[in-house]
Amino acid sequence: MSFPELIIIPPKKIAKENGHCYIINLPELEDVACSVSNPESPYQLFEGDQGLQPVNALHELIRNVGNGAHSHWCGSLLFSSSDNSDPRMNGREYSLRNTGISAEPVNYRQQRVSHEDLDGDVEYALSVGLGYWDLVKEAGITSLKGKTLMEIGPGINFGSAAILACLGADLIYVTDRFLSKWNPGYHPAFYHLLKDKMQACTESFDLTPLDQILKTGGYKSSRIAPIETQLEQLDGIPDDTIDIIFSNAVFEHLVDPVTAFRQLNRASRVGGLGFHQVDFRDHKDFDRPLEFLLFNDKDFKRLFNRCCGECGNRTRPKEMVKIAQECGFTVLNYSTNMYTENEYLEEFMPRLRKSRSRYTDWDKNDLSSISGRLYLKKKNALKPEHKSFLGKIKRLFG
Repeated sequence: MSFPELIIIPPKKIAKENGHCYIINLPELEDVACSVSNPESPYQLFEGDQGLQPVNALHELIRNVGNGAHSHWCGSLLFSSSDNSDPRMNGREYSLRNTGISAEPVNYRQQRVSHEDLDGDVEYALSVGLGYWDLVKEAGITSLKGKTLMEIGPGINFGSAAILACLGADLIYVTDRFLSKWNPGYHPAFYHLLKDKMQACTESFDLTPLDQILKTGGYKSSRIAPIETQLEQLDGIPDDTIDIIFSNAVFEHLVDPVTAFRQLNRASRVGGLGFHQVDFRDHKDFDRPLEFLLFNDKDFKRLFNRCCGECGNRTRPKEMVKIAQECGFTVLNYSTNMYTENEYLEEFMPRLRKSRSRYTDWDKNDLSSISGRLYLKKKNALKPEHKSFLGKIKRLFG
């Protein structure tokens, strides 16, 4: 059975449910709605051209918080408007669109293989890999020979790790709790194109690791060691072995940042460096980057688990810095590279102050930083008293 791509919701059919929640009956979509046996609906609610979030929300969240939360449940749609105004009276058009939203992790989805998509993926890998190399050189390191590296969260390909291998690194661990699998329909074409573009670069590369990847159809003998593991566990990574750790838009998806930093301490050599770009925004809607701070911990945990952490864990910059310091790292620098739009922040703060979130009284200045880079250096291994204190920190931060 096929289902419509777009359904316009007539205001006259909307009824008040409770709190911020309104309801409309949609018996024709019951077969694809959320239910006890089906945790996800492919439909998302739109207010004009703006997709509202979170989808498949808890009904109590819709009633008590609202702000666009909605749930396509059994034969009905329970929803709230973006500003909790009455959708029957606010003059806006509401529609359901079949977006095919899935809880499947991005790295497990089918890669796109058009020339344009491959070219974009290669350009991105080059910018990330060479960006990592620039950071290393800025830290005073002129060669990767003899170095053991780790990249956390490499994405749908290991292009940036391959670049580091071609720059001379002895071994690069690539880790992710949802590690991308080798796809014969995508990865050979990606690495061939990456090799072609690297040959045209002014940087001097030893392309042997790329040749090995293409020859073996995988990463054996390429100096790249893929390990599917959560950062909170780091199974398969020996103690005190990593010289430099990189991550790009990973720390905001951690299930347990305190335990993750403990593991980074365990795996790093004393004096080992870490370069971590962190995106602190609500990934459901980058134009409204702080909305997930309105939820109480219970409701947010449900949302976070439902989307495999892809909404972001909402840890704030000063929390991240504090955790790193208490886990035996010196924070050499935290530099903000994206700020909240002032108009949005001014509109958001009164709503936060009225919420039941643990961020209700959070410092406004810290909320203005929504993306930045952490530059870390391992100072010492964790001592028992540090671990005891971190237990308190972990309970405090969630």
